[in-house]
Amino acid sequence: ARSDVTYRCGSPTCGPHPRPPLTSAGTGSHYLHSSPASRPPQRLGALVEMNDISMQHPSAHARLRAAGIEARGIDMIGQTSLRDLISSARTDGWATTSASLDQIQRQAHFLSLTTVASRGGSEAVDVLRPIDSSEAPKRSLSATYGAGAQPLHTDGAHLECPPDIVILTSEHPNPVPTLVWRPGASWSAELREDMSEGVFKVDDGKRAFLAHAYTYGRYRFDPGCMTPQDSRARRAALHFDSAREAAEQFEWDTPNKVLVINNRRVLHARSDAKDHPDRELKRLAFLIKSEARP
Repeated sequence: ARSDVTYRCGSPTCGPHPRPPLTSAGTGSHYLHSSPASRPPQRLGALVEMNDISMQHPSAHARLRAAGIEARGIDMIGQTSLRDLISSARTDGWATTSASLDQIQRQAHFLSLTTVASRGGSEAVDVLRPIDSSEAPKRSLSATYGAGAQPLHTDGAHLECPPDIVILTSEHPNPVPTLVWRPGASWSAELREDMSEGVFKVDDGKRAFLAHAYTYGRYRFDPGCMTPQDSRARRAALHFDSAREAAEQFEWDTPNKVLVINNRRVLHARSDAKDHPDRELKRLAFLIKSEARP
């Protein structure tokens, strides 16, 4: 490895983990009004069923009051909690519902999710608007593509620990869809090797390290900040580029629509927004304690 680049396959705090094989393709889940009672309880690290917490944990009421939520009205999103949406996204790749940004933030606070800061600073909520390439941060996708169509990517790929979950919300309908794509299981042995062994340089302009596109069952890819360093990585990048045609379109066709993305299992992209400069999404990104950190 070069002397100015550190090789990282994961967080320094993350111990060794067996590398599972690629799993079968999944589809997004429109997880709107299914009853939590109809599913067995699950615990996702810090994510615990909210009704269980409010009934069983002594500190729950104090935490609710601190978050501005009454214990007897935990502010469900329709009939579904944020915990359920995240659980569904972790299984199916993504999930969707309708909710206000305030509802999402309050439930995220209650679940003690770890917020991942954006490239530009420590704001909990990123406001995403189409911008000209001349106004965009260096090595960002907007710096290369401007307001045009973006390639498939992982949010926060420039970070040592990219977020596990990305939540996109749109207060108003807009005609520019978000593409979502989950890698499939029908890869050749050669492609699997390219993904897990090809080396990329990850560089956000301030620091750089080396990483693979696929490690421990999780993906990291962003052509804005990741440059292939060998032939395997170049083939992996070409595969991601061609996969855009197979991505599904998520339409922002109703007010307060929410898209919860499993950011390390699914890649996403914005469609061409050059004719829609007023398009605005808001983004929250979180780490989940129970996830490995490649």
